[in-house]
Amino acid sequence: MSPAARPTGLSPRLVQVLAMFVDIAAAQAAALEAEAAPGVCWVRVVKPQAILRSVDARATHSAIAPIRTQEPAYVKRVADLARAQRAGLLVDCNGADSAAVVTALGHSGALVAFVAGAQGVRELTLAQSAPGVTEWRRAA
Repeated sequence: MSPAARPTGLSPRLVQVLAMFVDIAAAQAAALEAEAAPGVCWVRVVKPQAILRSVDARATHSAIAPIRTQEPAYVKRVADLARAQRAGLLVDCNGADSAAVVTALGHSGALVAFVAGAQGVRELTLAQSAPGVTEWRRAA
C-alpha cells in the first residue's frame, strides 16, 4: 500500500476501530479482510440491535456519571446509524497498523469508521475524490 493511499494523522497504535456498513453481509465480508491484517487481535461483526442495546445501557450509565469528552456525539452518531439498520464491525487494532486497517475497511465498503485511541474517538468518513480513488478523511 502506498503512503499516499493511507489515512493521515493516525497513530499505528490506536486500540479499536468501529466501521459501519450497509448491512450484516457487507460487515461479514469486510471481517475477512480485517482478520487478515497483521497484528489484529480480534474482529467482531455487530448487529444494529446489539449496537442499540449497548448505547441504551451506556446512556443509563452516563446519566449517573456524565462523560466529559466528545464521546456523546460519537455515541449518538453510532446509534443513528444502527437505527438506520447499518451493521458494525469492531476491530481491535492493538499491535496492528490502524491506518492500514481503516484503509482496508474503506476499500471493503465501510460507510464511516470511528477510531478510538489514547486521544479519544475520531470519526472518519469515506470520500470518493475521483473515480477509482478513495481516501479517508476526518469528518467535519
